[in-house]
Amino acid sequence: MSLKNWLNNGWLTEHRTSAQEITALLAVADRDLSDCRTPGLSPDWKLNIAYNAALQTATAALAASGYRAA
Repeated sequence: MSLKNWLNNGWLTEHRTSAQEITALLAVADRDLSDCRTPGLSPDWKLNIAYNAALQTATAALAASGYRAA
């Protein structure tokens, strides 16, 4: 299924992004990937932090393609 189909289904909205927005989203992902390696964190918390990194990366990819999750 294409992003256009997702837009037509109402799962996405069109979004005009900027280099600053993409940079900020990827910076959060980089920070989270670093933070999830912190010794002493529980496995659940490490997974939560790594999941947020993946979410921020996916958000950046959608934004770069001209979309935002609805």
